[in-house]
Amino acid sequence: MPTFAIAQNRGALEEIIVTAQKREEALQDVPIAISALSADNLQKQGIANLNDFQGGQVPSLKVVQFAGRPNAIQLGIRGITESDPTQLTQERPVAVYVDGVYVARGNGMDTEVFDVERMEVLRGPQGTLFGRNAEGGALNITTRKPKGEFGFKQELEATTLDEYKSRTLIDSPEWNGLSASLGYLHRQANGWVNNPADNRDYNWQNKNAYRLALEYKTGDVTVDYAYDHSNVDYMQNYNVLQHKPPNALTPQPVGDGRQDNAYIGSLQPVQNTENDGHNLTIEWNANDELTAKSITGYRNLKDNNSAGAETENAFVPVALAGSPRVFSPTPTAASVVALTDFQSSAITRQNQLSQEFQLIGDM
Repeated sequence: MPTFAIAQNRGALEEIIVTAQKREEALQDVPIAISALSADNLQKQGIANLNDFQGGQVPSLKVVQFAGRPNAIQLGIRGITESDPTQLTQERPVAVYVDGVYVARGNGMDTEVFDVERMEVLRGPQGTLFGRNAEGGALNITTRKPKGEFGFKQELEATTLDEYKSRTLIDSPEWNGLSASLGYLHRQANGWVNNPADNRDYNWQNKNAYRLALEYKTGDVTVDYAYDHSNVDYMQNYNVLQHKPPNALTPQPVGDGRQDNAYIGSLQPVQNTENDGHNLTIEWNANDELTAKSITGYRNLKDNNSAGAETENAFVPVALAGSPRVFSPTPTAASVVALTDFQSSAITRQNQLSQEFQLIGDM
């Protein structure tokens, strides 16, 4: 099974440290089917967010953008995939953890990896260490800790598809055991299907995210605090039904070209997803054999979504009276019904508070 490693200048391979078993261990010592990707691996493969894993970079990992929702993704490992990541009533079969804190919802999970140290994909089941929602496996994301010395990094990126991205990373010098880092991301992607009704593009997205990390070390105790925030404004994806009922009276022409204009009469509202997260980790190295850790997490999700479907001269057949599965071979006005337009809106609010205590040692 392929595993990604970090190459040093001398041509050797550096030992890869993972936390798949809630402790730092060398990858080759972990008896789990796991793929680990460092920040350098992610950058070299052009992986900027979780959506970029759709190319099969990690064995058994399936990442699919949820229909009509560019900011929601479906995760699957070993064929076990969630059906709808936006439903609050459904549990996820693949557990997602960021710095030890469980992320319960898929809304806004197109997470940018601009301040990530390592990503681990654990093929399931992983319920023993990661809970009941890990029958498919787990995605364990570890963010970058402050370096304790001044540092500044600025990246600008532009593509021919009118997508622009800016990433800023700042580290402060250590002061009395306290270090800090700040990361900021701006991503803007223009859509490619225009709606002349309101002169706005479908598929456009505007995202701003930042993350503040603090680390304090004193003696055998290390305290890490992180706050992350992301705000995404976007227009829903433009989708076209590829299949039509065989008895439709006036089906619209279907081709293999790209549609650049969609004449939708109603104004489509802008969608918005906002995520906030707090993480406080306190670690005490009691001795060489025992470490105590407290992980406190709080996350808040606000999601405003609207979706609609509009038709033009579209009809579907109606079953014959007394025969619910038999349709008229010759469509007439009495054997079909016109499709009507619809618009739906969903407002999602979710708060989660988690607390975990760990005692890590050797018996």
